[in-house]
Amino acid sequence: MFTTIEIKDVKVKIGGIVKQLRKRQKLTQVQMSETLGISRATLRNLESGKNFTIDTLFKVLKELQLLEHLDNELDRLGVSLLGLPAGIQPYKGSDSSSQWSEPESLY
Repeated sequence: MFTTIEIKDVKVKIGGIVKQLRKRQKLTQVQMSETLGISRATLRNLESGKNFTIDTLFKVLKELQLLEHLDNELDRLGVSLLGLPAGIQPYKGSDSSSQWSEPESLY
């Protein structure tokens, strides 16, 4: 029997991790939300697994010094899923023109 992972379950798991990490750093929701420039309600929603934006999540991860870890894991996942050799990073750099080229003509 297969178990289906629901988006809600992942959001609750992310929220729980964020809450525990915030508490480890001895920060209140008010302190962290003020530092991030978001409302306490927004942070509370994230921590409880309710709707939150990806930007809010990234701000929190950056504040908790986890954004680089996420970026590294995304690189690993991309390499694994795309079948690229180890060490090749598929989406690095800010110049999007160097990442994509026009397809070659078939004729």
